[in-house]
Amino acid sequence: MAVGVEKLSVDPGPLSLSIEALCAARGLDGDNFVRRLHCHERSVLGPFEDVVTLAVNAARPIVGAAERENIGLLIVATESAVDQEKPVSSWVHRFLELSPQCRNFE
Repeated sequence: MAVGVEKLSVDPGPLSLSIEALCAARGLDGDNFVRRLHCHERSVLGPFEDVVTLAVNAARPIVGAAERENIGLLIVATESAVDQEKPVSSWVHRFLELSPQCRNFE
């Protein structure tokens, strides 16, 4: 039985924004940010996306029907929230249709 991280996926979303354009709009030195961050653009969420959308879209390609029943623990780590009541991991658990025996936490 394998234990640990066996698969990994990321969904940064389809939209992005130039760091230099963002800095210019805010009156900041874009070149300074690009040199320090080593990044030319960043992803941004559209009005139709949230952290649950990104998590579920990242997981769907690597979680098949067989894995759904065998996953025993779902961990979500984020600083964002959909609302102030239900953990993001509960939503991800629901939309991935994981087994009721699968524990989840953040």
